[in-house]
Amino acid sequence: MKLENVEKLAKELMTEHGFADWNFTFIHRKKRRMGECDSLHNRISLNRYFAENNPKSKIVKVLLHEIAHAISGSQYGHDKKWKLEAKKLGVEPLANFYFDFKYQKGKYYFVCFKCGKVINYFRRPQCKRSCSKCNPKKGFSEKYLMELIIID
Repeated sequence: MKLENVEKLAKELMTEHGFADWNFTFIHRKKRRMGECDSLHNRISLNRYFAENNPKSKIVKVLLHEIAHAISGSQYGHDKKWKLEAKKLGVEPLANFYFDFKYQKGKYYFVCFKCGKVINYFRRPQCKRSCSKCNPKKGFSEKYLMELIIID
């Protein structure tokens, strides 16, 4: 979606739900955060990459998620009050639901070739990782070592 259309949509939804006096911005640096509600500065933000690369229906979901934070008070996180407001707005009350969206990915991956688990990083990892899915015990194990793959 074009960013100017996303901004217009955001302002319409914010006005509809009583936040016409709030500001809307795009997030540039936080790569895994789809949206953000800052009640201290009366601001709702969306990740720029997310907004450019996802359909309107998914953008609306995230905007309503953030509006639910604005209604309940963003300092309360994803508590019962927020969940109630999210349900009223027709949004699934989940803290992290970006697995269904296109979001920016880093170039470093740890891969477990036994089970297929993949962990993505933006910065080069400084230590080894073992697969928590394959390892029956908690903690690091050389036996379940994951392989680092770098995609340029």
